[in-house]
Amino acid sequence: MPDASQPNAHSLPEPFPVTHSLLSTDALGRFVEAAYAIGEVRSCALLQHNLNDTYLVISTTGSHVLRVSQVRRATGLSWRTREDILFEMDVLLHLADRGVSVAAPLMRRDGAYVSDVLAPEGIRLLTLFTYAQGDPLTPPRQTEYIARSYGATVAAIHSATSDFSSVHTRFALDLDLLCTRPLDIIRPYLAHRPADWRFLCEVRTAVTERLTALQARGLDSGVCHGDAQGGNAHMTPDGTITFFDFDVCGIGWRAYDIAVFFWGAALGKARLGWDTQTVVRLCAAYLGGYQERRPLNPADQEAIVPLVLLREFWYLGVEAGNWGAWGIGDAQREAFFDRELAFMRGWVEEHSILS
Repeated sequence: MPDASQPNAHSLPEPFPVTHSLLSTDALGRFVEAAYAIGEVRSCALLQHNLNDTYLVISTTGSHVLRVSQVRRATGLSWRTREDILFEMDVLLHLADRGVSVAAPLMRRDGAYVSDVLAPEGIRLLTLFTYAQGDPLTPPRQTEYIARSYGATVAAIHSATSDFSSVHTRFALDLDLLCTRPLDIIRPYLAHRPADWRFLCEVRTAVTERLTALQARGLDSGVCHGDAQGGNAHMTPDGTITFFDFDVCGIGWRAYDIAVFFWGAALGKARLGWDTQTVVRLCAAYLGGYQERRPLNPADQEAIVPLVLLREFWYLGVEAGNWGAWGIGDAQREAFFDRELAFMRGWVEEHSILS
């Protein structure tokens, strides 16, 4: 007999609120096939369920990558407006038009680049990209040859966007986004660690003062990839590097794209077991490849060290801002701050940031 104590579907209230749903791959495949002129979709498979969800879509015309953006959350730095995304599409189309190898957005049959789907948590925005050919580049795979080529490609991105403009607005990669907002997010988690909080505030003040002084000397600004940490690119056997994932691109100090690579290499000491000499060689190769195409002025070179710390602040904010959706427990949070603050203290001491 039916259990009378259990409600049936008709007696339940409205669907329970959802923070981040996982959309059906079958439905997404049908949606993409109808919306884009890419032939018959043979398969649609989830690649990653994270800040955004990405899918590999294989059709009769080739491979493509579908990105499904998240809806706005109460905290975090990962939500994108339609304007943000359209700015990103303009950057990618501009780069592709200038001959820079990037995973370019594909136009819908109706001429649009952004699609809307109504998910349980609200409207999510979809974009479809060409597939970046080649083997993935990630920090563990870095060599001096790859680092030099990687740096040269970042320089090509900067040079090609020297005349870029867009009618769409987007967040800037500035002190507010990279430092102030992340500190607002992580402050509650450090209420019981006052010494650590004071340290972060001291670093913020020192970094702000340094960058303000360097800005007065003429820091180069323009479109930055925003996440060129050694990954987010594929390399073909002939050495061609194709960049993708411009989700955190924006207008900022160009030296930030160099600092992000230095940040990724420096983290390799703790996470990949690299020694100091390996980090120095990789950073030198990256910087050399960059400067072969786009020389840096002295102010930009001096900005790299403090900008590494801005990248770390941003990273802290993104991680902590999404813990509510990722189910991170107290012990994991403490371990995270132990690890990241040790990295920051090491960088601050090595480069005399607070002296």
